[in-house]
Amino acid sequence: MVGDDVLALDVADLGRTVQYPLVHMGELRGGQQLRWLLVAALVGALVATGLTTTMSFFIPSVDESYGAPISVGQSCFDFLFMRCDTTFSWLLSAIDLLVNWILWFALARWSGVLGVAAAIGGSLVSILLIPVMLSYQLPIVGLPIPLGTRTPIPNAFGIWLDVLAWAAAAAALSRIIRTRWIS
Repeated sequence: MVGDDVLALDVADLGRTVQYPLVHMGELRGGQQLRWLLVAALVGALVATGLTTTMSFFIPSVDESYGAPISVGQSCFDFLFMRCDTTFSWLLSAIDLLVNWILWFALARWSGVLGVAAAIGGSLVSILLIPVMLSYQLPIVGLPIPLGTRTPIPNAFGIWLDVLAWAAAAAALSRIIRTRWIS
C-alpha cells in the first residue's frame, strides 16, 4: 500500500516497485529544515526592517522618529534638502532586526519557505501602496492601518504593522493554496 507522501515507481527490468518519499521544502527533516526556515526568516526580516526603516525615514512620525517597532533615530528629511542632522542607532536597528527575525521565524514555521517568499511580496505591496495613495491624495494612506495625524500611533509603527499584516496575509494565502490545492 502506497501512501500520499510516497512516490512509487515500477522498475520493469527488476520486477519490483521502488518507493521514494516525497519531501516538500517546508517538510525537510531535522536540522536542514530548521536551517532553511532560519535563513528564510532572516531574509524576510531584513527586507521588512529595511522597507519599514526606509519608508518611515521619508514619512516620519510627528516627533520626527523613524524605524519600527523601535525608533532607530530622528529624521530631518524634507524634500530637496535636509533640515538638520539625521540620527541613526545601529544598536536599535539590530534590536529591530532581531524582533522582526523572531516574528518572521514564527511565520516561516507556520507557512514554510514558500510562505516567506509570498510574505516578502506582501511586504513590498504594502510599502508600494503608500506612495500610490499619497500621489492620489486619498483621505487615508496605508492599509489596513492608516497613517497620519488622525491615528494615535506613530507613522513608523503603523508602517511596520501594515508590512506585517500584508506579509501574514500573503503567507496565509500561500499556505491555503499549498495545503488545499497542491498537496
